This record gives sequence, structure tokens and C-alpha cells, in this order.
Amino acid sequence: MNCLRVFVFVFTLTVIAVIGQDQDRAGDVASTEEQVATNGALEGIHVYSVFPGFSDKFPLGQYHTQLVGIKNNADVPVNVTAITGSLLSPFDLNYFVQNFTAMELGLVVEPGHSISVLYRYAPYTTLEPTFYALATWLHYHTAKTEHVSTIFNQTIELYEPTTEFDPKQTFIYVAGLAVTALAGFFGYQYFNAQNKKNSRKNAKSSDKAQKKEKKTSKTQ
Repeated sequence: MNCLRVFVFVFTLTVIAVIGQDQDRAGDVASTEEQVATNGALEGIHVYSVFPGFSDKFPLGQYHTQLVGIKNNADVPVNVTAITGSLLSPFDLNYFVQNFTAMELGLVVEPGHSISVLYRYAPYTTLEPTFYALATWLHYHTAKTEHVSTIFNQTIELYEPTTEFDPKQTFIYVAGLAVTALAGFFGYQYFNAQNKKNSRKNAKSSDKAQKKEKKTSKTQ
């Protein structure tokens, strides 16, 4: 009986020890995943962006183009996997107004090299024309770690585009209408004159035929 109690006691301690080790390993895995998910910019990776033709005001209902440059001054190659972006409330950065479609890349940038890519997205046309926080991120990884660098994070203004008056285009449009109208007018005059001329010829031919017929009748 004593031997049985000792065996049960030892077995219980062994199970507890194994479970404790598994929990420790699970905790290590969780902390590692958390560390990977929260890695910021890798030292030596520099990003910049410009918006060709725009500064901090963007029209609604149109695609916005962001030129993104990536320079690798680190000592390891990086695999640039994607660019993501969002519109957020400028009053509460935890409130996402719109998440833009991610652009998948899969581009390897070797140490000392740089690349540039275009990221295009369009805000909802139903958004109110007002101020928003625009944020875009670059996602990449090395052979060991994953990283996210902030490309752009500033307040922008979305506005309703207005139709601009273009004097040159207006002149071309009006001139085209005028030429078309003149061509139609002169064409009408020409065909009308031809019809009248043909009518006169037909009338003269008819008169000659009638006179000839009368002369023939008198001769008989």
C-alpha cells in the first residue's frame, strides 16, 4: 500500500512538471509572436513619400497616388511584402474611417540598394469633405524578424472637386460648333441653289418641248 501511494505521488509530480514546462514554452512562443508583431522600423531602413501634384489637400472621388521610396542602409537584405493605408479620425486615432486595399509587393532590397513604388488608393466618395488623419505603413521582414515602418502619418483635407473654367477648351468647343454650323449653312445654300437651277432647267426644257409640239401640230 505504501509503495502504491509513493508511486501515485511521484506520478502526480511528474505530470505537474510536464504541464508547467508546456506552459512555459507556450508563454515563450506567445511572447515571441507578440515581439514579432510589434517590431517597428528596422535600423537602417529609411522610407519617404511624396504625392505628385498634391500637398495636403486631396479631391474626393479620385485615385490618390503616393510615391514611396525605400532605402536599405542595414547590413541585411529585406523582403518588402506590402503597403497598407487607412483614413482615421483626427480626433480619435483609434477610430478607422476607411482601410485601403493593401498592395502586395514581395520585393527584395539588398543592403545599399533602394527602390520606389507607387501606392494608389481612393477614399470613399460618400465621405464628408473635411479633415482626416492619413496613415500608410510599409511591411517587410528579414530572415529572422518582421517589421513595420510608418511611411506617412499626417492630417490631410479631402474636398469636393469643382469644375474649373478652361478658356482654351471653351474656345475650341465654341469654334467647333461654329464651323459645324457654317458648314451646314453653306451646304444647305449650295443644295438649295442646285435644286432651283435644276428646276429652271426642267422648266425651260418643258417650255421648249411644248413650243415644239405646237409647231409640229401647225405644220401638219
